[in-house]
Amino acid sequence: MRRLQVLALLGLATACTAMPDVVAPVQDQVASEPTSYVAIGDSLATGAGAERGYAERYAEQLDADTEATLHFANLARDGATSADLLAGLRDDPRFAAALSGADVVTINIGGNDLLGAQQQIAMGQCVDDACLHEVVDTLAQNWDAIIAELDTLVPADTALVTMDLYNPFVADMRALGVLERLTPFLDTVNAHIRHSAEQNGMTVVPVHETFNGGDGMGDPAVQGLIAPDRVHPSDAGHAAIAELLADVMRR
Repeated sequence: MRRLQVLALLGLATACTAMPDVVAPVQDQVASEPTSYVAIGDSLATGAGAERGYAERYAEQLDADTEATLHFANLARDGATSADLLAGLRDDPRFAAALSGADVVTINIGGNDLLGAQQQIAMGQCVDDACLHEVVDTLAQNWDAIIAELDTLVPADTALVTMDLYNPFVADMRALGVLERLTPFLDTVNAHIRHSAEQNGMTVVPVHETFNGGDGMGDPAVQGLIAPDRVHPSDAGHAAIAELLADVMRR
């Protein structure tokens, strides 16, 4: 598979171990004058919870960094799961049309998968964490399939960028005494993303560390990075993500 550039953000969970510095130069794999940026994913990419989302903000920064006219397409959908994104890549002609000429693609997915399992736990419907085991396994399988589909849809020199999991619920989880119980499942998801990145020549940019700190235990709401809905990034959070994207692409 081609060398892919990935940044991660699956945003409704946590990996509470410090993320390694895995940001790598990507400029040599991006067209010198990118003219097409496509965002795919869920409500984080649509900008839910904020006036302007990270994808829109990053498009503006990318446009400012180039002299060419930038075409921006946002194919993200509120509530999308990893299965939804995979189905879209396989069956929706809009994805094939947009991705076939993309110079830069950002991806965030998986938060809704994990949120569903968390809701089952809150309602007492997840016996022995079975739902979490199932979600983590399915998410890993879908993630690999998504990367495989993208490999067939985008040009060889496209920069693919995704994001790791951040945790907006640190304070609530700590108060409920479940932070330590749920952390290993999120560690597993992020570890899979990192392993997949290594296997496919990808780069993972640690959004998680920006939101939750080096030890993964910081509360992003205290930093003003979480919107009033207590799930999605605030405008400040989206701005931080966009700046991470811009910083990686400028290297």
